[in-house]
Amino acid sequence: MITKRTFMAAAAAAVLSLPTAGAAFAQDLETVKIALGWLRNGQYAALMAADSEGYFKEEGLNVELLDGGPGKNPVATVGVGQADFGIVFGTSVFRARLADTPVDITAVGALIQGGPYAYIRLADPGSPEPTPKDMEGKRIGIQSDGEVFLKAFAKANDVDYDSLIIQIVQGGAEPLLTGQVDYFSGWVTNQTFQVEMEAAKADAPANIKGKIWQGMLLSDYAVNSFGDVIIAQTKTVTEKPELVAKVLRAIAKGLKLAEERPEYVAKIVAAYPGQLEEEDKMVWRMMSGVQNNLAKSDATREHGYLWMDAEIWREYQQFYLDTGEITRVMEASEFTTNDMNPGIKSN
Repeated sequence: MITKRTFMAAAAAAVLSLPTAGAAFAQDLETVKIALGWLRNGQYAALMAADSEGYFKEEGLNVELLDGGPGKNPVATVGVGQADFGIVFGTSVFRARLADTPVDITAVGALIQGGPYAYIRLADPGSPEPTPKDMEGKRIGIQSDGEVFLKAFAKANDVDYDSLIIQIVQGGAEPLLTGQVDYFSGWVTNQTFQVEMEAAKADAPANIKGKIWQGMLLSDYAVNSFGDVIIAQTKTVTEKPELVAKVLRAIAKGLKLAEERPEYVAKIVAAYPGQLEEEDKMVWRMMSGVQNNLAKSDATREHGYLWMDAEIWREYQQFYLDTGEITRVMEASEFTTNDMNPGIKSN
C-alpha cells in the first residue's frame, strides 16, 4: 500500500538521485581537446556555437577548447598528444608533413574555404569593385612577411610590381585610415571592422567619413588557399574515424547554425566563457556575411561544410614550392581526407 509518507520518501529519493544521474551522464561523455590557432574569438564561432547548443554532447563528447596565442603551435600540441584536434592555417599542414622532422598530422576539414588575407582600400559607396591593375602607382602597406604574397598577386594579374610604392606597416588599419597608404594587406574578418567603425563616427575625418572598404582576396586573385583547417594525428584518423566524424558533424552543425541564424550565434558566442570579442564585433562578423561567406564554396554546396578540394591543396603547395619554402608537392591524399565529412551542405 502506498501511503503519503512512502510516496514523499520515494519522491525525495528520486530528487536526491538527479545530480548523481547528471554526474554519471557527464562522466559518460568522452572529453575531446581542440587546440585553437589563436586566442578565443569570433574566428572560432562555429566551435563555440556547437558547444553552446549541445551539438558535441549529442555526439557523446565534452569539448575543451585550448586557447592559442603567441608561442603556441597547435601542430606541436596535437603532434605530442596534448590535444586531439587543432585548428591551423592550411600552410601549417603540408609544412609539418614536409619538415626535416615531420609531424604526422592529417587535415580532416576546412572551416574557411578561402584565406581572408586581402588588399583593402577605402572607397565611396557605390564605387566599382577594385581590380588588381588599380594598384599600379599606388602606395601599398604590407606587413614584414607580405612581400612574397604581393609579388605573387602582381605576377598573377599582370600588375607592374616596380610601380608599387611599398611601405612596411603594422597589422592595424591606421595607415589606411590616416591616408598613409592607398591599400593595405589585412584580413577581411578583422581590420575591416575597425575601418567601418571609424568611418561611421560622427566626428570622423573628412577623408574617411562615410567611406566603405573594398578588398581583393589573395585566394581569389593569386594563391588559392584554405584558411582555418582542422587537424588530428594521422593515428587518430585511422584508428578512431568515428571520433573524427563526431567532431566534424558537431562543427558542421555550428557552421550551418551560423549561416541560418547569424544574429543568434553572435549573441551566444559573445557570451561564451573566455571569448574575447565584444558583442558588437561579433554581430558584425556574423551579420555582415564576411565570415560566413568564407566558410562556403561550390564544394560545400555540393559536398558539405568543411570539404577540401584536392586541386586547391595542389595549387596552394605549388606556390610554396615556387618560392622555395617546401621541397615538393604532395598528393592531397597523403595528408588530407574527406572520408569523415558529415555532408551537411551550405546554401
